[in-house]
Amino acid sequence: MLVDTTKLEKVGIDRIVLNNFQILNFDELDKETKYTANNEIVEKIEYIEYGIFSLSYTKNSKGETGETYHFSSLELNPSKLKNGHNIYNANLTELRESLEIVLKKLESVGIKLDITEAKIKEVEIDMTLVIDFEELQEVILLIGRANYKKALVISSFRNEDIPQKLKRDRTLYLNSKVPDVKKGNTGKIIKFYDKTFELYIRQGIKIDKELMRIEVLFGQDYFRNIMERIGLDNSLKTFLMNNVLEDIFIKSLTNELLIKPKKYIEKIKKKLNYDFNNFRRNENVKREYRKRYIEQGKEIPEAYKEERGVFKYLKNNSWIFDFSFLLEVVNKNIISRHRQNFEKQILKNYTNITNLSIYNFLIKKVFGEFFLPH
Repeated sequence: MLVDTTKLEKVGIDRIVLNNFQILNFDELDKETKYTANNEIVEKIEYIEYGIFSLSYTKNSKGETGETYHFSSLELNPSKLKNGHNIYNANLTELRESLEIVLKKLESVGIKLDITEAKIKEVEIDMTLVIDFEELQEVILLIGRANYKKALVISSFRNEDIPQKLKRDRTLYLNSKVPDVKKGNTGKIIKFYDKTFELYIRQGIKIDKELMRIEVLFGQDYFRNIMERIGLDNSLKTFLMNNVLEDIFIKSLTNELLIKPKKYIEKIKKKLNYDFNNFRRNENVKREYRKRYIEQGKEIPEAYKEERGVFKYLKNNSWIFDFSFLLEVVNKNIISRHRQNFEKQILKNYTNITNLSIYNFLIKKVFGEFFLPH
């Protein structure tokens, strides 16, 4: 399938779940009815168009008091409704159009829905970028380590049907709150994943571009709180009338994608600097021991033999992340008359390690140039 890249790299809606709405003709419809041990009557209506939208509406009546209460859920994916897939996300106009289509579909089967007072229970907001997920492996590792207390990596290694060349990490989840069994997710889940791979494996769609997606699932409590912080409520009506998609998307990612990774980059640099100096100190010590063994005519033990190449050592035992970090280490620790030789080694052998520019690519796409690390 050919991908229209002009529809990508925009903040939009992938999936939305509504509650607090009414079925106006509920009493007239065929329902599944159950009686509970607590003397309650539970009446339920479900309607599902798989992969596109689903409706669930339950009325609970207490036999003794006559008290009634309702549980409602309407879940839909606007892009799948419109395109048959979710390669692209939806803006507010497309969401409104999708809701109108769903209401008409439901009315055509006799279900009259009133979503005037509906509230948002969950919403997934995302951005899809044109980049090979494999190029992001170390950047995803950076983000995961910077948020290690709530990071979960999902790889494709366990799937035996996947060719070896495709076996790599595919998804990073950052979960700020453990989902409640009954309420579902009420917090925030951030997801970075290989969209090209996901389309092929889960939807059977092959596309002509390498795509990755950054997705935030706003649970009920988190969505309500973030809307309150900008002076709005969590109603569908408010959401449709105020284009806050980009604003709340950026706010939801700032800590995990910007603040914590930037701090972790400084840790990488500090560790690299320590390992660089530690290697050189150890080599100086071993050099003195080698002299003694040679003077005594003894064989040099393996532990004191020369280990050539500080940069080779760092590549195998530390985390370089970006060749510019090596240049910083050399500039900080090597006096000027010897510095050029070190710099030549770096520029000859390590300029292919460019993860900082890849990380900056993500930051620029999500937050804009103002937030780029310096």
